[in-house]
Amino acid sequence: KDPSFRECNKLITSFKKLIPDPHAIAGLMLYYVEQGCSLSAQYGDYDEPFYTALENNFNKAVKFISANGLMSEYSPRMKKMIESVECCGYGFPDTLWDIYYEYAED
Repeated sequence: KDPSFRECNKLITSFKKLIPDPHAIAGLMLYYVEQGCSLSAQYGDYDEPFYTALENNFNKAVKFISANGLMSEYSPRMKKMIESVECCGYGFPDTLWDIYYEYAED
């Protein structure tokens, strides 16, 4: 059985408690969204709830990164990830860009 978004979120919450390092947490939160983006880029469009879940998790990640003063460090990684899904549907890349620019320093 593949892990669900709910199970992944629980793992991230547990990780935050075990390793309260903002860099490690930010990296894990972005990795989670990057993997979803990678699946979409490799295998084509998924359903809208899939993208909504990724958008929500990206929003959490960017908010966390911004709150911890890490935007300049993680900005190139986030931009690269969003650019990787420009071909995806449901307005997914546009929503990711909107979230990014809500917190961006550039």
